[in-house]
Amino acid sequence: MKQERILNQQLHEYTLQIEQLYTNLNSFRHDYLNILLSLEEGIRQENIEIIKDVYQSIIQPTKQLVKGNDYILGQLHKIQVVEIKSLLTAKIIKSQNSGIEVRLEIEDPINSIYMDTFSFYRVFSILLDNAIEGASTTNHPYISIIMIQDRDAQQIQIENNCEDRKIDLQTIYTKGYSSKGKDRGIGLYNVHQLLEENKYIRLETSYESGVFIQTLILQNEER
Repeated sequence: MKQERILNQQLHEYTLQIEQLYTNLNSFRHDYLNILLSLEEGIRQENIEIIKDVYQSIIQPTKQLVKGNDYILGQLHKIQVVEIKSLLTAKIIKSQNSGIEVRLEIEDPINSIYMDTFSFYRVFSILLDNAIEGASTTNHPYISIIMIQDRDAQQIQIENNCEDRKIDLQTIYTKGYSSKGKDRGIGLYNVHQLLEENKYIRLETSYESGVFIQTLILQNEER
């Protein structure tokens, strides 16, 4: 019941964000028509100054609008698994509110997860929380989420920058181990426990110069 309440809240937040996205798109469409009219006038007069002014005052600022974090949520329509869509929505909004840049790439529609959905939810949630927490220690924080799938496997890569420090990749999944201080290190231990007995799933970890990457690979048991 608690999980259902969380899921409903996440879906509500996702719906509000999508509504805002469409409002912004409609506004941008109106502005875009005005941009075309201004450019048309500059071309008609063969006046390069008008064209340069339109670009610098109108077109260039819209680059940030189009690349803005709100539009990242538009990619989530490719995820048909409600629990995962809701989780990503919550984490993206959390990151945005914390001033963390989010980069999201979903190549193809994801209609199912090649793993028990609840177990994947727990693992994905821990990995995302760790990435957000790690990125928050930097001056220019970011997290990158890439989801790729084919008939044989799904690959989910989570990358974040973090404070450049020594991290022992051999022991990070040991219960109680953490490079962040005492009484930490439970999350990755839980991940290890959830994945340990499934031969169709593996987690690859790399770290170099303040960039931490976790790649979760789920093989399709039916292939």
